[in-house]
Amino acid sequence: QDSQKIANLAYSANVTMTYNSEISPQHKITLSGTSKTFDGQGHTLKFAEPASDICATAETSATWTLSNIILDQYDPAKIYLRTGAALNFGDEVTVKYSSVTHTDTKARTWSGNADIHLGAKLSLGAAWTFNDDSVIDGHGYELALGDTEAARLVIAAGKTLVLKDVVLTELRTDNFTIPADSTLTFSTSTIHLGSSSVAIDAGRIWVGTPCGVITGARNLVFGGTSKLVIDNTTLWYDELGQAGAVTSSATNFKNNGRIGKKTEAISGDTGALEVRIAKAEVKIGSIDHTLVPHVYSEGTTLTFDASLSPQHTMHITGDCELDCNGHKIFFAEPSTGVSLTVDAGYSLTFKNAVIENFSDSKTTLGSGSDITFGDNARVYPTSGALTSHWLCSGTTYFFGDGAILDLGSYTMRSSGASGSIVLDNIKIEGLSTQNLRVDGSSGTLTLRNAELSLDAHSAFDTGGIAVYGDSTLTGSKQLSFGSSGQLIIKDHSELKLSDGMTLKYAPSTAEKDRFSLETATSKLVLDGCTLKCTATAAQLTKGIIDVRNENFFECEADVLAEAIELGDGSSASNNVSVKIRPGATLDAKSGILWDRSVAA
Repeated sequence: QDSQKIANLAYSANVTMTYNSEISPQHKITLSGTSKTFDGQGHTLKFAEPASDICATAETSATWTLSNIILDQYDPAKIYLRTGAALNFGDEVTVKYSSVTHTDTKARTWSGNADIHLGAKLSLGAAWTFNDDSVIDGHGYELALGDTEAARLVIAAGKTLVLKDVVLTELRTDNFTIPADSTLTFSTSTIHLGSSSVAIDAGRIWVGTPCGVITGARNLVFGGTSKLVIDNTTLWYDELGQAGAVTSSATNFKNNGRIGKKTEAISGDTGALEVRIAKAEVKIGSIDHTLVPHVYSEGTTLTFDASLSPQHTMHITGDCELDCNGHKIFFAEPSTGVSLTVDAGYSLTFKNAVIENFSDSKTTLGSGSDITFGDNARVYPTSGALTSHWLCSGTTYFFGDGAILDLGSYTMRSSGASGSIVLDNIKIEGLSTQNLRVDGSSGTLTLRNAELSLDAHSAFDTGGIAVYGDSTLTGSKQLSFGSSGQLIIKDHSELKLSDGMTLKYAPSTAEKDRFSLETATSKLVLDGCTLKCTATAAQLTKGIIDVRNENFFECEADVLAEAIELGDGSSASNNVSVKIRPGATLDAKSGILWDRSVAA
């Protein structure tokens, strides 16, 4: 077991592991050189918490191949690939993803017998190519293929890919590349079709255990030279009260296999809300099979995934905390029509839930009722304007996949001393007077590749703001940071201030380091903005300030102690690098900008 506490491990030659090891932001590895190998010899390389900090860096043009290794708690966000760098997966690689929802936008080639385990939802943004027999074990979690042709699974000629206990979503015709002599095997998995019908015209699809297809109004058609083999089991499909189906012109039903419509296996007593499964094999990865409404009047723990639609609703008739225990609530198409109703005067709290395709248009709230996204709720909203307040408690995640939410006259806020909101790959419009906030001093608003657009002057007076990835503040209004918490731009991340917006640093306590750049790779981009500061002063250390277009700074400083400081005057490691682009300006309206850089 690795017990070394070395700040950094740098490799430029081939590596052979002789022990299990753990890497972290304090114990990271750096790889350089081309055509290098990292042979784990069956050992484990574990990615430590925290979830979003860099643990490994591949330097410019570095190319490395991992083999014979177990990657535990793997998170692609913890690996930083510089320009031209590549990290490939070779023979006998086992990848165990961490329990954080991931988006992987890198094209990956799995060269030999990959064994991939999901620990949470994984969204692909590029092709995964399998050059040898491989397995993806979803452990009940979602593998999302997104809405672009780039996100797809490619199986090499003559090879087999097994999808085991996977919830495969957004399936489209161009999601798969399966040559005629290749096999895609589904085992205890569920498929959600995308926005249109799907045709699979080549390769062999093998179904050896009960699996399900959520078709809605779309069709899954096996045609051309494809061969669908259903061996001693049933491939069920659920059209959610619409007119979709699974059909095949080349099906091989072995040992009494068949395609079955979900309603063939269900009988229900709507009065008692009891559903009896006619055949035990209908259990499809804990997918909800009831055709009657879900009615809850008190706290409940969900034991299945549920797909809601206007024909298959959820009705809340009392105060209810719905602990989904990691299961999914999926709001099916069509995009309009009520799928969730909360009666007047009652509150519904989702906890430990994955809530997909959510929008206010699919809910009805009675007078005095509300919905709270509770601790560890992971919400995947669709674009649109809010028509109710979005309340949060604990830590709530919003994964936008590029969605745009307009707050308008409504709020998104988290309550409790440490209640926090994570905005991931989402744009929030209509920001105005504190309509996006955390209420507790220990709470954090986390921006991960997110954009906030101001419609009116606003203030952030409680909790902290943490910036990951490339995030933006925009709009010709002022956002005042007046909290005792910290506004921090994390490692390998940037915050852009653009479109005439003003960021005012006005902390509630006399501390000048509440606005910080975490490391030398943290970047503040001034792109047509104003940076303001009260007489409290502000001191930026480390990192980069990237000046683009016309920008201004102003502060209330009359003496150096009240200035905006760059660096601390004592350590070169705390110098701030200022890059001014051609034609860009940074002009002083008032106050003092003090460069405290020291020689290296």
